[in-house]
Amino acid sequence: MAESIRDRAARGEHEQEPEQAQDELFPMGTVDGDGRSLKTLMRATAPVRSTVSMASAEIPSGGGLFDPERERTLLVTVLPEKVEHVPIHEGSRVKEWKQRQTLRPVFVESASSYGAAQIEAMFAALLADDPRDAAKVLDKLKGRVESELAS
Repeated sequence: MAESIRDRAARGEHEQEPEQAQDELFPMGTVDGDGRSLKTLMRATAPVRSTVSMASAEIPSGGGLFDPERERTLLVTVLPEKVEHVPIHEGSRVKEWKQRQTLRPVFVESASSYGAAQIEAMFAALLADDPRDAAKVLDKLKGRVESELAS
């Protein structure tokens, strides 16, 4: 007969699956072998939110240190890593899922290091790919420029 996670925890057994901890997926007291799996838990009607997590690391920066008193826009080169499916419980029922992907930064540089020609070329690529998205970006930039020039 299979034991519950609560029984094993009471004896001090703390088994962790390499991909996810079982106690995060299955509420305390769930009996092993009761037919629950990641596939059966993820209902088609449950919403899924996607998030990213940047792993902390010492990485090279292009151009020295940044002023700690000033907010900066950075360009971060990353290597995407593992994806975790994390259930968000409401009582014993899973109300939604979170997909969390870890990104490992490999290089950081200030966005100001890009020249106008490079930014214009990137905008032209965005415009060719999605004109509506490009229009939204252009409106945001126009507002920021007007605000900066007014101060």
